[in-house]
Amino acid sequence: FSTLAATRVDKEINLSFEGSDDPGRLPCNPKKNGGKPSEQHCNQISMKWKGSVQVERSGYYQFDLSSVDDEAWIYVTDNTSTVVQAAYANYHRNQPHILQQVYLTAGTLHTIEIRYIQYSYDGYINLVWRQPGPDGNQNSSIPYTSIPSKNLYPEGEESLASGTVLTSTVYCTKPDTIQAINHQLIDSFNLVPGTKMIA
Repeated sequence: FSTLAATRVDKEINLSFEGSDDPGRLPCNPKKNGGKPSEQHCNQISMKWKGSVQVERSGYYQFDLSSVDDEAWIYVTDNTSTVVQAAYANYHRNQPHILQQVYLTAGTLHTIEIRYIQYSYDGYINLVWRQPGPDGNQNSSIPYTSIPSKNLYPEGEESLASGTVLTSTVYCTKPDTIQAINHQLIDSFNLVPGTKMIA
């Protein structure tokens, strides 16, 4: 993770590409759209994604890697600003698959970082999560799904969030004023949550 070769923004972390053990480290052959750029090599490489995740409902979330080759870590900051190693997976080594629930607060930006190492041959990584049940706790009957791009913000673009994934219904009341400015009618409205528009 020390030498930077390239940077880009991914809407989701779901990469699959072919590598090679050739001493010349042949270029990648991406297996699906969004794969690693073909001009980059696929052997002995590392990738790191950094940004923030924002959720609509408070509760315990479970992050995982539905598939990974070769090795990956997920770190998420919980509601107490503690960095939690949410998951660890290794395709080859005889090490336990680590999973740790993380409590996330609705509308709050929680930092997330995924580190990935590809040693040789084919490589892939797929980031998923399991959202909390109605009571805010984890429920094994809820399936893992890909994290929607609306919940993820790349590092440096956190200002785009501002609680935007939180949804509330806001209607308009009747116009307070109507002004004629430069031959255009300008209507002024009050926005009142939970109030329907009066025509």
